[in-house]
Amino acid sequence: MQVQCPNCQRLLSLAGVLAAQVQCPGCGTVLDLSHLSQPAAPGYAGHVAQQPGYSPAAAPGGVPGVRGPAAGRTARVRRKKNNLGLWIGTGAVVVVAIALSVYAAKSVTTQPPVAKQPNVDPVVLQARSLVAKQLSLPSNAQFLPEYDLRQGPSGAWTVQSQVVIPGRSKTLRHKWRADIAQRDGKWQLRSLVLDGRNMYSAEEEEVRLASSTPGGAVPAGTPGAEPADIEPVNDGPIEDRTIGGAVRKVTAVAADAAKRRKTLVVWLIDHSASAENWRDGFTQHAQTVLDLLRNQNMWMSVIAYGDQVQFLVKDPSQDANVIREALQKAPEKDNRREVTFQAIKTAAETYRNFQAEGGYVYLVVVSDEAGDDPQLADEVTAALRRDSIAVYAIGREAPFGRKSWEGEDVSGPQAIDPVTEGPESQSIERIALSFWSGGLGDSGMLGSGFGPYALNRLCLQTGGEFMACSGVGSVFRASPSAGVITFRSGSSGGGGMSMASMGYEFPAALRRRYAPDYVTDAQYKALLEGNAAYRALVEAGKQPPIDAAAQLRTNFPVMNEAALKRLLDEAQREAARLEPRLSALYEVLSRGERDRAKVQSPRWQAAYDLAMGRVLAARARIEGYNAMLAQLKLGRNFENESSTRWELTPADSISAGSNYAKLIDQAKMYLERVIKEHPNTPWAHLASRELQEKMGWEWQER
Repeated sequence: MQVQCPNCQRLLSLAGVLAAQVQCPGCGTVLDLSHLSQPAAPGYAGHVAQQPGYSPAAAPGGVPGVRGPAAGRTARVRRKKNNLGLWIGTGAVVVVAIALSVYAAKSVTTQPPVAKQPNVDPVVLQARSLVAKQLSLPSNAQFLPEYDLRQGPSGAWTVQSQVVIPGRSKTLRHKWRADIAQRDGKWQLRSLVLDGRNMYSAEEEEVRLASSTPGGAVPAGTPGAEPADIEPVNDGPIEDRTIGGAVRKVTAVAADAAKRRKTLVVWLIDHSASAENWRDGFTQHAQTVLDLLRNQNMWMSVIAYGDQVQFLVKDPSQDANVIREALQKAPEKDNRREVTFQAIKTAAETYRNFQAEGGYVYLVVVSDEAGDDPQLADEVTAALRRDSIAVYAIGREAPFGRKSWEGEDVSGPQAIDPVTEGPESQSIERIALSFWSGGLGDSGMLGSGFGPYALNRLCLQTGGEFMACSGVGSVFRASPSAGVITFRSGSSGGGGMSMASMGYEFPAALRRRYAPDYVTDAQYKALLEGNAAYRALVEAGKQPPIDAAAQLRTNFPVMNEAALKRLLDEAQREAARLEPRLSALYEVLSRGERDRAKVQSPRWQAAYDLAMGRVLAARARIEGYNAMLAQLKLGRNFENESSTRWELTPADSISAGSNYAKLIDQAKMYLERVIKEHPNTPWAHLASRELQEKMGWEWQER
């Protein structure tokens, strides 16, 4: 059964349609089918309900039961409403979509872009880590991605790049170059240069080796081991270690820095009474200092210090006359102390802004002493490293293993002006034992080649240098035969500080290998705790001085037996005074013998062996002397009837017993090992001096 739509004339099939109304799918007109006779749907008893407002009569000109024109208009209105709802819904969806798009676009533009991380070579990452640790960089420091990476023929890597450090008022950018290498599977920093300044060198700090032997190898210095490779010492140009040479060196560093940035040099002048000659030696070279001010990038300030810190030129100046007057200014009072580290701290705090604003700051200490406030060293060093301020010092080299060049008693209560010029190490690592023959030339007053420990360490760890002026007239040179020391005339340090009879120059090529341990107090303590030989040597260095050059009687006239016995008893009492002190010193040192084989540091090897060799030699002489006297007490007849006295003379051996011969052999073993394995060093020099004195005794009749 079909029905035709009155509007679009489409034929509509009513097959299966049970509803009373149907809508034309073409135009949407609703057709009323209630007038048609259809089978009743199940459950409806064949009755089709009549729709109110509809008449079964045919509309004029239409199909019976189909709505007329009024019904068509109603259907069109309903269709328009339905279409309007569709458009409203579609529009709402579009508006929502546009809003979401705008929100998403705004969110994207306000979020920081995710930068693509460049691939960084692992070697560069290691270098950055080592540089950050060495320079104590703040957490907000940033390494720039650009870098240059090269590998040298030795396998070490050189990395060049830049680092940006935000400051208080200005962000600083520094160029750095680091050499790194792998050792035992770990990356190590070999050298670091920051803006053309040497900030670190492994050669200066590689002085403390592991206290245990790696890989089971036999360490150098162990009996039966192969001798260590020795750097040859060439008889080249004499190293200029005068005050004038130090002034030229530090001014050259400052002049080079001024080529790149504005540079401030702060001179810290020791105004203590004991430094008068040293100041005079420095001011003789004032013109070299003033010549720096010709560079428009160069500025200077001057600070004087004694027991207090005084600004002579506080505001950085480029006036050469002002600086000259300040450098040559005499002390206003007779200072007895030197607050060296307080002066450095004051200068750093005063001029740190000059560095923060992009300039270089160099502090130059001019002093002949160590300073009376070394307890501030660690605090001041940390501040200087944080602010990248380098410290240089024009100072006198420390005496080898001693506090003062003038002797151990100058710091006593009777001293008018106590002077502290050493030692070169954190603790004294040398025993206080005079040589057998005595005298100034045999007292072992040698130049260490380094400055006083705390000040030298501060200079190194801030990227500066302690320029140790020898102040002596003799320059050390090694002769072709190992262990033989020769001297030749050189220039003195200036300022009347010549002491030709007291020392020599320690060659620079060897100084690096035998440098002290420039470490913190805690690290030094750990070093001692880790090796018994280290502890024993430091403990022995604290023992009171022993004068082994006592005037022992060696001539015994024979008038009668009672008189001879009386003379022998008196001589034995003097020996008995020295013997227990030497035995106690040996006992302290012998506690470290079990760990001597583990010592790998050349400095500690030489120091321990020299101490053991010297105390054994002194024991052999004193104990052998006493034994020979006891032997004579037992009675001895002259072979020559004309002889009237016995004379005890030094000899290479001794007939008093095998125990004394064993002491001699042990002493020679230690001393000869020092000369063989550590030639051309102060330890070898002192060992050679000790071996010049015979250790045995023999009786001769006269």
